[in-house]
This record gives sequence, structure tokens and C-alpha cells, in this order.
Amino acid sequence: MKAMTEQKDFENKLDELCAEFGKMTPHQRVEKLYSMSDEKEIMLTSSFAAISAMLLKVFSDVNKNQVIHFTQVITLKKLLLTKSI
Repeated sequence: MKAMTEQKDFENKLDELCAEFGKMTPHQRVEKLYSMSDEKEIMLTSSFAAISAMLLKVFSDVNKNQVIHFTQVITLKKLLLTKSI
């Protein structure tokens, strides 16, 4: 019973967040994310697709202090490309 209540609470919170964030621009969404979280808890991942540059730009516009470990990202990408799945 507790698990069902927790699931329903989670779904309700998710619906609230979707309604709130759905009305925002990408920059507003990122600003809200930073207002809700500690900067050190925010992790941004990228697929290296065309939209990645736009996403990095939005995060950079909103928070100039956000550390992006680009060298490590490139190293990880190369490592993953050498692994067979």
C-alpha cells in the first residue's frame, strides 16, 4: 500500500512539474533547474548530436560558472566507440 501511495505522489509531482516547465522557454527551464538544485548536483549529458551545441549554449548562457569537462567527454566518447555492445 505504501508503494502505491509513493507512486501516486511521484506521478502527481511529475504532472505538476510538466505543467510548470511546459510553459517555459529552454532558458527559463534551465534557470528553474538551477533554482531548484545545487549547481554541483546538476549533470548534463550529451549525445553529440546537432542539438547538443544548442543545449550547451543554453546552460552556458544561464550559468557561466557551470563546469563542463569537455576533454573528459571527448575521452569517454572515444572509449565508448572502441567498445562493442
